[in-house]
Amino acid sequence: MAERRQHRVGDQAVRVRGEDDGIGGAEAMIAAQVGERLAIDLASEADLMPLAGHPHLASLAVGSETPIDLAPLRSLPALRSLDLSRCTAPDLALPADLPGLRCLALSATQWTALIAAGRLPAHLAAARLAGAPPLTAALELLAALGVDTSMAYRLSGTVDGHGRGGRPPGPVTP
Repeated sequence: MAERRQHRVGDQAVRVRGEDDGIGGAEAMIAAQVGERLAIDLASEADLMPLAGHPHLASLAVGSETPIDLAPLRSLPALRSLDLSRCTAPDLALPADLPGLRCLALSATQWTALIAAGRLPAHLAAARLAGAPPLTAALELLAALGVDTSMAYRLSGTVDGHGRGGRPPGPVTP
């Protein structure tokens, strides 16, 4: 069962959300996440060093209210998905240096900064715009990623509650 717990790794407080295998401790939980996802909320003064070199971590979501050093992510060979949308001022140059990265989630402000810096990761297969951005922001992101948005349509309206052909729902007759 997924749950969120706060642990200490060395002198750092780390909140970990993941499957608890009963071993205890953030390092044991991280080690138990073979090929799985990990979501962590870093306390102030904490960093990502406990993750350095993890051979199987494929998906990582990080939250932090203070700037953090993302350099340890360079040593994660299996990392395919990264969510930095809950980080304050992350190093947005780093995702472009992760050759295996296929999915990146950022806030609208972070995507704007990444695009302006010209540091889009080359091999992305998916990009997520976190939060509730307006349609125009989503279309701008898609265009910056090279997706043709000329055929994008915005549909709005309501469903009248009637069945097919405007008739009220009722029994189907052959």
